[in-house]
Amino acid sequence: MRWTIAVAAICGLIFSHPLIELVAGWYDGVSPVVRFDGTVVGRDPKSITIAVAGEKLRDCAVVQGSTAAFVMREGVLYDVLADRVAGYPASRPVGPVYLGIWRLHPVDKSAERVMMYVRHECAWRHFVTSQVFNVEVPK
Repeated sequence: MRWTIAVAAICGLIFSHPLIELVAGWYDGVSPVVRFDGTVVGRDPKSITIAVAGEKLRDCAVVQGSTAAFVMREGVLYDVLADRVAGYPASRPVGPVYLGIWRLHPVDKSAERVMMYVRHECAWRHFVTSQVFNVEVPK
């Protein structure tokens, strides 16, 4: 009987949600889903245009559209609209990827950086938020 309780306790610990999330978070840190970079290709008073390319490293599915934000001088994030101007659908196979050109708007005068994130579902376990780019806003 003592062994039954001990085995049940160990199994409960191994398969507990916090432990799975801890291991998954560590794995995501050492093995990211994507490695992308953005290059500013255009700027006007109302928008900034960024070309995005890189590599998809793991076979995870995009489950939510991208989220973009400007980082203001004060460090405050300001959500903006991100429209794909040219390129391919977001979910791609593992390997080199060109995500296309994105127009982010409206631009605030105090914006210093612009960031974009995308959310993936990886295998059976959880969702992973991956940074697509984090670039300086040209003045």
